[in-house]
Amino acid sequence: MELSDTTNYTGLIQDMVFLLTGNSADTLADFTTVDRKRTINKWYQKSTAFILEAMDGWKFHGDWATADTVADQDEYTFPSTILHIDRVEIKYSSGTNDYILARPVDERTEKLAMANADDIHTETNPVYHKPDELSLVFDPTPDEAITDGIKVWYTKEVTELSSDDDEPVIAEPFHRILSMGAALDYAISHNMSEKIIVLRRELYGTESNPETGLVNQLKAFYSRRSREGKSRLVPKFQNYK
Repeated sequence: MELSDTTNYTGLIQDMVFLLTGNSADTLADFTTVDRKRTINKWYQKSTAFILEAMDGWKFHGDWATADTVADQDEYTFPSTILHIDRVEIKYSSGTNDYILARPVDERTEKLAMANADDIHTETNPVYHKPDELSLVFDPTPDEAITDGIKVWYTKEVTELSSDDDEPVIAEPFHRILSMGAALDYAISHNMSEKIIVLRRELYGTESNPETGLVNQLKAFYSRRSREGKSRLVPKFQNYK
């Protein structure tokens, strides 16, 4: 479903209005376009969280990125759209098959001193940690400049819907979670008791049958979906040292 379709009334915004009024063309004058889009995008982000919770072997909205290593530089920025890092590999020599898996370490629990100038790990057992949300620090520090010397596989954030023809990247049978969730938020803010009960039941099922809810059906779908066939783009890191 597209974000908005004022010709055929098949967009997410029109479906949300229909769920509240029974008429897709109703203006709902107190519900501005800005608020409609904001609320739908809130449920888009929530749907992504539901999917991440359910994922196992398959990675939702997966991507991978590369960066060139710089001699004597240990810190590298990575795409700001990264939601979850799945795997990191690094080269310390320029051979075709010289990538080494780097282990993540938590600076809060790492027992070895990370502030020392000398490397404390070896090139056959490299590690990385995240000093903030935008960079990776490697140990040992690369001592050679290598093109595409770092590869990161990750789950990326979804891009919010803004243009009328934008569509969610989640599977189409579950697009209605966005319009239904937005309708629920409106119903709650306007004390529409009967609508709240109906919309919650459609989203989350009943206490005795939660599997009938669209949210739990979404989780079940993505927990079983095959990883095979995912295409990926290759954005570049920006090195800043």
